[in-house]
Amino acid sequence: VPEMFRYWLQGGRISIGFLGAAQLDKFGNINTTVIGDYAHPKTRLPGGGGAPEIATSSGQVYITMAQSRRGMV
Repeated sequence: VPEMFRYWLQGGRISIGFLGAAQLDKFGNINTTVIGDYAHPKTRLPGGGGAPEIATSSGQVYITMAQSRRGMV
């Protein structure tokens, strides 16, 4: 998998990366695992899906999400 991301992200030559979020806190942390208690979640999310690789290999990162009170924790 790391080789695949290195190929897709072209060795750091990507200038802008986009990440999707379900929830975002005041520090800019993106929630990609669960909503609610981890042991008994209300909703299970799909996970990071390469977000760490995209964030570290891109010059700038933009986070996209629907704005709502539930999304801003």
